[in-house]
Amino acid sequence: MGNDQALLGKRIGVIDRCVFIYFTKGLIKMAANTSPKVIQRYKNKVYKRVVADLDKNLVAQWEQKLKEDNIGKSEFIRRAIKDYLGVAED
Repeated sequence: MGNDQALLGKRIGVIDRCVFIYFTKGLIKMAANTSPKVIQRYKNKVYKRVVADLDKNLVAQWEQKLKEDNIGKSEFIRRAIKDYLGVAED
């Protein structure tokens, strides 16, 4: 999953005039001329942003540990929430 984090939201290829963009829901195929506004509308419809203010030292330690474990921040938070809720991993 660590490699998936590097792909999130990034254009990963164009085949037959279609752009492939990787989101957490999987690979999304969009027309080659899909505008950033259309992509943002999709994200706004499917995802909800979570924000937290945390101590800088704590965040620095967390980011270092995530880097060592090759886990993205979103993936870590997603796993923690699923674990807290008792929801099975996908």
